[in-house]
Amino acid sequence: MGKLTLEAELEKRCGVFMEITEILETNYHAFENILPKYKKKRPACLWGCVVDDTAVGAVAVDIINDSCSIEWLWVAPGYRKKGIGGALLDTACKAAIKWSKQQVTLTYSADEVWSDVIEYMLWMRGFQVSEQSYPMYWLQGEALVNAPFLTKVDLIGDAHVVSLSKLTRSQMQELLAECKASENYYVSHAEYERADETRSKALIQNGYIQGIILMSVFGEEDQLSLDLLYFRKSDLRSVLALMQQTAVAALKHPSGLREFRFICTEEVAEKLCQRLLGNQKPVMMKYCHGMLQTNLYQERSKAYV
Repeated sequence: MGKLTLEAELEKRCGVFMEITEILETNYHAFENILPKYKKKRPACLWGCVVDDTAVGAVAVDIINDSCSIEWLWVAPGYRKKGIGGALLDTACKAAIKWSKQQVTLTYSADEVWSDVIEYMLWMRGFQVSEQSYPMYWLQGEALVNAPFLTKVDLIGDAHVVSLSKLTRSQMQELLAECKASENYYVSHAEYERADETRSKALIQNGYIQGIILMSVFGEEDQLSLDLLYFRKSDLRSVLALMQQTAVAALKHPSGLREFRFICTEEVAEKLCQRLLGNQKPVMMKYCHGMLQTNLYQERSKAYV
C-alpha cells in the first residue's frame, strides 16, 4: 500500500478533506477575507488551505537572499487542532528546501494563548526557538507632539532626509544585506514592502543610505507602527534629524496620527528613546525567534497539533 499524502492522512484522522494550494492572482479572491490587507507588494509566496470549498487558513513566506521568513500563519478558530496549521508550516518548509534556501525563520509573540502550540509545531520540525524580551512604547499622538526631541530641540534641516519612494532598489538591497549580516530579526523585505512611502524616511549621505525609519499602518490610517530604525553610524545629530523629520511627516499626514508604537530591540535604542521621549514608559514584550536549518528539517506529515 502506497504512502498516504498529507491531505489524505488528515482526512483519515480528522474527517475533513483538506487541500493546500498556492494563492495566485487567479484564486486570490477566494482567500482575500482571511489575509492581511497588503497595501503594497504581497509576500513572495502565499499558500492557503481549503476545507469543503471554504478558505480556512493561510501562510505567507518572504524570500530573503539565502533564507525564507514566515511572515504570517493563521487558521480559522473552528478548524484548529486538526493539523491544518502544521500542514501549512510543512508546505513552507518544503518550499524552502526546494528553493535551496539555507534556513527558515519566524518571529511571534511569546505571550499569546497559542504561543505554546506554535512552539510545539516548530519543535516537531526541527526549529530552534529562543525567547527574548523587548521594551515596547505605545504613544498617543499628543504624546509624540509633546516629546522632548520635538519641543526642546531645534528642528534640524532635512537636506539629506528623503521619503522611502526616493530610494533605488539597489540602495535598499544593499541596506537589507547589511542588516541581515548584523542579525537584526526585524529586517526583511516584508517590512520594506509594508512601509508607508510618504511617512517612512531615509538619511542619505554621499549617495549612500546612512539611516532609515520604516513606518507602516497597523490598524486604521492614523495608527502607525515603527517597523525598523537602523543607522550605520552613531552620529547623534543625524539620528535626531531623521527621527524629527519622520515624526513631522507622520503628524502632518492627511490621516493624522492617533496612536504610535514601536519595539526597541537594542539597548542603545532604548537609551535613546528614554532620552528623546521623556517620561514615556515602555511595556516589556516577550517575543520568540524560530530558526530552522533546512538540512535539519524533520518531516512530520503524520504528527499534527
